[in-house]
Amino acid sequence: MFKKLLHTCQTADKSKINEVLLTIFVFAFIYIFIFASVPTKYLFTNTDLAGGDTGSHIYIPWYAKEIFPKIKWWSPDWYSGFPFLYFYPPLLYTATVILSFLMPLAISFKWITFIAIAVFPLAAYLALKFLKVNFPGPKSEPRL
Repeated sequence: MFKKLLHTCQTADKSKINEVLLTIFVFAFIYIFIFASVPTKYLFTNTDLAGGDTGSHIYIPWYAKEIFPKIKWWSPDWYSGFPFLYFYPPLLYTATVILSFLMPLAISFKWITFIAIAVFPLAAYLALKFLKVNFPGPKSEPRL
C-alpha cells in the first residue's frame, strides 16, 4: 500500500500529491480526535456505557444472548413487548453477542461500539470513492 502511495506521489502531478497529503492529514486529524475523545482505559472495565440512549441498547445483545441460538422476533419486555431486532440493524448486536462468549457482555458492547465509531470515517470515505465523488468530496465527508 505504501509502495503504491509512494509511486503515486512520484509519478503524479502537484494536485494529486496535494490530494493524497490532504487525505492523510484529514484522517490523522479524525483518528487523533477519536482516540483523544474516547477514554480507552474504560474499554476493559466491566461497566455499562452511559450517555444518551446507550443504556437501553445493552438490552438487545443481552436478550439475544439469553435466547441464543433461537432468535425470536418479539421481545416480551418493555411494556407489552416490541419487535426484536426490527428497528435497528442486527449486525453490531450480533457481533456483540459473538464477542461476549469470549469476554463479558459489557466489555464486548463497548468494543463493538468503539470499533463502529472508528470504522465510520473510513467507510464514508470508501463509499464516496466508490460512488466516484470528485475531490474534495471523499475527504470532507468522513468528518460529518
